[in-house]
Amino acid sequence: MKKIIESDRVYLRELLLSDVNNMLKLDKDPDVIKYLQPPKPDEEFYIKNIKVQNTYYNQNPGLGAWTAINKSTGEYIGYFALKYLKDTKDLEISYGLLKEHRKKGYCFEVSKKLVEYAFNNLKVKKLIGIAHPENEASLNVLQKLGMKFMEKKTHFGLPALFHSIENN
Repeated sequence: MKKIIESDRVYLRELLLSDVNNMLKLDKDPDVIKYLQPPKPDEEFYIKNIKVQNTYYNQNPGLGAWTAINKSTGEYIGYFALKYLKDTKDLEISYGLLKEHRKKGYCFEVSKKLVEYAFNNLKVKKLIGIAHPENEASLNVLQKLGMKFMEKKTHFGLPALFHSIENN
């Protein structure tokens, strides 16, 4: 198992087929899907997505979507990602946590490590963060990371607030 990023309480690793049930659980959470696309239909979608992600890892070293694991319990808590924003050369940081792992500081803790990783290891000049206008928790994380509001536009058919941070 290859650890990608590690914070005090969480590590990120590549997606595995054993993550499918947790991915389904996360994407069926009403508090998650109200800010995102509708949930995906079945296990086959996630199995295919994990295989596509494995190709993405090889084509884009250092980037991808990763499973987040609680270091002390070994539990799946969600996912984090650093990926190219569709049809651009901009890198987006994104995340999703299971309900029982929210409001514990994990999102900021790991996102901060991802920003440091992107700037220091990947030498990225700018990162993008996107949140639904009503998703106060995600907006708070983006602001706490030092991201500044850029613009409001539609993203995957939903209203979205785009933020960015530059590596000075």
